Amino acid sequence: MDADQTQNLIWKKCDEAFRHSLPEAMGDDAPVSEALRYCLRHPGALVRAQLAYQVGCTVGLGEEEALHLATGVEYLHSASLIFDDLPCMDDAMQRRGFPAVHAVYPKDSAILAALAMVNRGYSLIWKSMRGQGDEAISVASDYLDQCLGLSGILGGQSRDVHMSPDAHSAEVMRVAYGKTVSLLKLTMAFPAFLGGAKEARDLERLAIYWGLAYQVSDDLKDVCDTSDATGKTVRQDELKGRPNIAVCEGIAPAVNRMYHYVKKGDLVLKRLIQERPEWRFLSVMRSRFEGELTRWEDVVNPSNLIATA
Repeated sequence: MDADQTQNLIWKKCDEAFRHSLPEAMGDDAPVSEALRYCLRHPGALVRAQLAYQVGCTVGLGEEEALHLATGVEYLHSASLIFDDLPCMDDAMQRRGFPAVHAVYPKDSAILAALAMVNRGYSLIWKSMRGQGDEAISVASDYLDQCLGLSGILGGQSRDVHMSPDAHSAEVMRVAYGKTVSLLKLTMAFPAFLGGAKEARDLERLAIYWGLAYQVSDDLKDVCDTSDATGKTVRQDELKGRPNIAVCEGIAPAVNRMYHYVKKGDLVLKRLIQERPEWRFLSVMRSRFEGELTRWEDVVNPSNLIATA
């Protein structure tokens, strides 16, 4: 089986698990269940689920445990997007190419559906911890709390909502670290800590660089793209005074930032693969950035980019 076939098989596993790991929502006619079924029909690209699954399998988690972990992470991610789109947050009307949940169902149903996904996400992640040693469970559970709590996603979202329109770039990137990076650390480093892998800290470093690069690219899309191209509401950040590094610094400096983060990540990725070839699957995620970089480099003068090694 070649790499593309393997990746397609993993995507199918993650897609199936995402859609069917909340079976109690399928036969219930409560408004929250209708909203939840809507969420489960639109899983997105499942990038985080696939990464979490592959990291879990690589560090020695069982097939079932790795899939529980991957689905739990993706449920937490999806819940964060539902909250992020609410009128009291980003007030976005489109997500993943479809109307946002609160645009289709009452806001209370959207909030309760997100909470149902948070609840099941935690449950699945705890199931993935079965069979691991007490020390690994203790380290991983602390890391889970760090990524999702006030020092992670919740704190990042709070700073996002209350960010001053004239905030400096350091403050903007602090929000990105709290939200986007924390979720990618949960995706890539958490399974490694749970499996007791010696590469956990390197995976954490890679998650930091990739998370920051992803957020910069996302900010560029908000400024430069259309809703049809991105599948979500654009032009919201500048309109509502929300953190966006492309608005704060300009398009060319933002592209340069992304280039810098990706290249720093390349050093970590190279070391990981040299020490253990099984990490080569991470190159699939890296290839996504290549296409993004090529696109943004076409927007600005390539001579303005700093080749940071």
